[in-house]
Amino acid sequence: MAQLHSIFRSQLEFDTQRYLFDYWQSKCGQEKLPSRQDISPSGFAKVLPMISLIDVDEKDGSRQYRYRLAGTGLRTHYHQEITGKTFQEINTLGVSEQWNEVFDEIVLSKKPSSGLLRAGLEHGGLSHFWLRLPLIDEQGMVNMVLCYDIFAPLSASSLQRSKLATIA
Repeated sequence: MAQLHSIFRSQLEFDTQRYLFDYWQSKCGQEKLPSRQDISPSGFAKVLPMISLIDVDEKDGSRQYRYRLAGTGLRTHYHQEITGKTFQEINTLGVSEQWNEVFDEIVLSKKPSSGLLRAGLEHGGLSHFWLRLPLIDEQGMVNMVLCYDIFAPLSASSLQRSKLATIA
């Protein structure tokens, strides 16, 4: 598991993503993911404004994802309070289905995930860099996901900067 985490970590774009990932990884056991009780907001205080916790709600064989809490930076970005809302209630541009697929994969694989949504109107022309870290319940099932989002120009990513440095 440690080698997979090392490979995953090396692909993260921002120092703050690596900071949160390192915190989450420090809470992992030998073969066990952390639970909500294992993490403390004080452990990642510098990124709290862009943190959210997503509840995994399984009913009748289907899953729904709901923001248990969302940092103030997310409220500012979405121009509304998103705590308590589902993806469908927030994502008015039809991307909720894509998010459901991402979260379904995290729940089933029990592995962290990260990605990039290119600049678009839904984010004010900014790219959306995201990190998703699974948390488990007493039975070892993913019941919550710790999320960190960065909205920034694509040029802010370390990958883009390293490409530019190589060209220059």
